[in-house]
Amino acid sequence: MYKLCHQQQVDNACGFYAGHHMLVIAGSKNIRKPEDIVLSTGPLDDWALAGLRESLAKFIMSEVISSKGEFHHPTATY
Repeated sequence: MYKLCHQQQVDNACGFYAGHHMLVIAGSKNIRKPEDIVLSTGPLDDWALAGLRESLAKFIMSEVISSKGEFHHPTATY
């Protein structure tokens, strides 16, 4: 049986929980069975949420906004 992840409150952090779980799953490349992936069952603390926000901001700045970024579109207006 699959384990349920923590059900957070509906607020502005819910997308960060989705992002956190995607990163955990993506980092579980060597796991053969989905039920062996370990997801947190409690709320993320403020440090974890801050780390996710910082990682996302760095990615946007370096890969989207920067003209040298892999996902930069030269005609985009920011």
